[in-house]
Amino acid sequence: MINEIESLVLKFLTTRILTRINDNTNDQDLERRGP
Repeated sequence: MINEIESLVLKFLTTRILTRINDNTNDQDLERRGP
């Protein structure tokens, strides 16, 4: 049980970090494309 919960938490954290990085890169791209 503990291992399953730990794996779920790790997946959740990694996905959140990846989405944050993607959001940051998207914001930078929008700023570059903007006037």
